[in-house]
Amino acid sequence: MEIRNFENTKLRPVWDPLTDRECNVPYCNVQITTFAKYIQHWSEIHVKKIMVYVCIACTQRLEKRERAMQHASVVHRKERDENNIENIEVNNYKYKSDYGTLPYRKGTALERKAIYEREKRKAQEERKLLKKKVEEDRGFI
Repeated sequence: MEIRNFENTKLRPVWDPLTDRECNVPYCNVQITTFAKYIQHWSEIHVKKIMVYVCIACTQRLEKRERAMQHASVVHRKERDENNIENIEVNNYKYKSDYGTLPYRKGTALERKAIYEREKRKAQEERKLLKKKVEEDRGFI
C-alpha cells in the first residue's frame, strides 16, 4: 500500500483524533471517526492501482484475498489454497485524486501524548470559561 511505503513521514501531518474528523484531501469531505478508517478510506479511494484476487476456476474478481479463497472453496470445492486464486493489479475505479495531499500518519507515542495533553488543557480552559459564564448569568459574580 502506498501509505506504508511513503518515506517522508516527517512531512505528513499527525492524525489528531479530536480535530481530524474528515479526509484531508480537498473536495473529498468524507467523515471519518478513527485513524484505521482513515487508512481504509485512503487505500480504497486515493490509490490509483489496487490489488484484486481472481478465482482461477471462474475468473470472478474479489477485493479481499480471504474472500477469494473462501469463494474457491465453497463454490468450486477447491482447497483453501493460494494456488486457486490469482493476484492482479488493476486501475481503481473508485479513485479520486489526492491533489498532492500527504496522508495523515499516526505519529509517535510522544506526538500523540502531546496532542492529548494539548486537548486536555484546552478542554479544562473551556470548562473554566463555561463555569464562569454560568456563575455570571446566575449573578454569583
